[in-house]
Amino acid sequence: MKRTASFFSAAALSITAIILSASLLDGCASAPPTHFYTLQDGQANSKVPASRSLYLASLSLPERVDRPQIVVRKSSEQVQILEQQLWAEPLKQAFTRNLSAHLGQHGIALQDSRHGVAQLSVEVLNFESWPGKHALLEVAWQIKNPEGKLLLRQQMSWTEASQGADTAALVAAHRRALAQCAQAIAQSLSSLPAGDK
Repeated sequence: MKRTASFFSAAALSITAIILSASLLDGCASAPPTHFYTLQDGQANSKVPASRSLYLASLSLPERVDRPQIVVRKSSEQVQILEQQLWAEPLKQAFTRNLSAHLGQHGIALQDSRHGVAQLSVEVLNFESWPGKHALLEVAWQIKNPEGKLLLRQQMSWTEASQGADTAALVAAHRRALAQCAQAIAQSLSSLPAGDK
């Protein structure tokens, strides 16, 4: 009698294990796909001969968006982290790469050495994504001469309408806002006296 009870108990455990394994496999199969996005803009690949050089001394992003997942606004008080919508590379790296490419279109080269060139510091104050609405980019930047003297400090924001309700449309809006940011930085640099550039 005890053997029979043990047999049925073992059989019940085996069946339970099979059902759990099937449930896990089914859960994996039905998991939503992961999508990857980049700030890289193919239109920013063309450059003009560099007439000025800058050293990027620093670039910072808000901590709430500096993560692998894309973060969107649900309201003025609430954000949502999209677990299946990811940046293809660290956002800070992508931002720096795209900023450099767009500055290159204005004849400004970002170089690795600070020796003998003006220094650019960029602080991204807001990098907000409103699904189906717009992307907001707010940036403060300053430029110092090679000796570290502050030449200018500016702050601007750009709002680009999302031309669709999906994440890809939001990312495209951020690309356009970043292009405007680079243009503003280039214009601020060109406004400096010739001896300070």
